[in-house]
Amino acid sequence: MPSLRLEKPASAQVACVGAGLVTLDIVVDRESPEQYLVRSGGSCGNVVTILAYLGWETYPIAKIGRDKAAEIVLKDLSSFGVNTTFIAQEEEASTPTIIEGVRRASRGNRTHAYTLYCPRCGNNLPRYRAIPQALAGRVVKERAQAQVFYFDRLSKGILDLARHYREQDALIVFEPSAIKDQGLFNRAVSLSHILKYSHERLSDVSGVLGDYAVPLEIQTLGAEGLRYRRTTGKDQGASWQCMPAYRVSDVVDEAGAGDWCTSGIIHSLGRHGVKSFWRTRSSGIERALELGQALAAANCRFKSARGAMYSLSLQELDAVVLELARGQPLGSAREMDVQGTLSELLQSVCARCSRGA
Repeated sequence: MPSLRLEKPASAQVACVGAGLVTLDIVVDRESPEQYLVRSGGSCGNVVTILAYLGWETYPIAKIGRDKAAEIVLKDLSSFGVNTTFIAQEEEASTPTIIEGVRRASRGNRTHAYTLYCPRCGNNLPRYRAIPQALAGRVVKERAQAQVFYFDRLSKGILDLARHYREQDALIVFEPSAIKDQGLFNRAVSLSHILKYSHERLSDVSGVLGDYAVPLEIQTLGAEGLRYRRTTGKDQGASWQCMPAYRVSDVVDEAGAGDWCTSGIIHSLGRHGVKSFWRTRSSGIERALELGQALAAANCRFKSARGAMYSLSLQELDAVVLELARGQPLGSAREMDVQGTLSELLQSVCARCSRGA
């Protein structure tokens, strides 16, 4: 297997615009439930931040509140060089928040679980809100060029952006977590060059694709790795090609593995927009998938969806990727220190807790 390398883009102008879920992630150790880490998160938030870490210009598009959670999210994104110009803050909105409980893996048990409810009072935590079409129009006017457009949620505004960037020869990457509106989903697929989804969340996307054939379809299979297929025109007859996952001997947290995999694929295939994607041979596709899988494996040794970024420099992460490419399994890694007491934080991000309930 050839060595994988985390080469930075040759041009500082390589850009990805992303639209969708940007959240505050609160990572809680199940063995010490009052201790926590705070991160910006959400699939879109993670992908654009990882790409910024890898040397890209990135522009997430999202709607959040003007609250304590938003302060944490914006500070974290900015610390990695993410451009937050198109993150709309609104007084009447609250920043989407997700709680992730983490525990050490044992006997194949999952290392994490998500909840959308406050663990202190049981109240619903703020959820995702669609971006306004006016914001999508502003992005088109102010950030007309990008090599990649990534999206993980659907709305008319987001589809307008996908159509715009496709016309600009950007690589369009769609990563759905659910199919809530069949009509919007079909339109999204018809605009996309890469469709990536988790088998756990969408086990039978092929059954709803109908006549739409995506040039590159990727289905992740958790610890089993992934499978992919390339199609042309409306040919849905392409066979699946399977790729096993890399081995990690001491898994700390599997959260974010899919986002790292997506980022590695974009980093490899999207630097020159869609034109180079069309020219990429099967070996290049597999190399991109291998890089994505290696990054996913590396992050599994750290707490939180992007834990590796807080503990490793890009050069150190590059060395880890090389270890994996040479067939060396990954062992333990150091973990981040906790950041405070959970009850105090929840009084800032949970509406009911903040009222003293």
